[in-house]
Amino acid sequence: PYDGARIEILTSGEVLVETGVSSQGQGHATVFAQICAHHLGVDGDAVVVRSGDTDRYAHGVSTVASRTGQTVTAAVAAASTELADIVRRMAAARLEAAPEDIILTGGAAMVVGQPGTEIPLSELASSAQPRAGGSSPEGSTGGGLSVERIHRYGGSAFTYGTHIAEV
Repeated sequence: PYDGARIEILTSGEVLVETGVSSQGQGHATVFAQICAHHLGVDGDAVVVRSGDTDRYAHGVSTVASRTGQTVTAAVAAASTELADIVRRMAAARLEAAPEDIILTGGAAMVVGQPGTEIPLSELASSAQPRAGGSSPEGSTGGGLSVERIHRYGGSAFTYGTHIAEV
């Protein structure tokens, strides 16, 4: 079994998180948005979570109590971390800095300790779109700023309990 998540920085500056799993009131969307916002340096309100639409994103099994909190959260964290690394490499190439000197904060990438070097994530997303002829900008993976990660797991653990009262 597996669950997954796709994360994309949109040219509007919003961040889209998609997964095929639906929540049953556990607050998954809030958790996914918080994890994504933390890694990408954006406000949680800038993260849009779409879940449960398997026509848009098919990788998802079922919510099953807290299982999604473990599996999809792992996929969101992995995709967010990888996407943040891509953004740092892209910004570093434009700002003539090392990727490890780039921080993501306030919806932008900047050289740490150098105010005025900010590049909005929306601008990086626009520049990451494939160019005429199919070439991709330096530091980009091609096809815009998005990453998909699948979390595979070997099986579920089930808890059982019995309560007995002897009177």
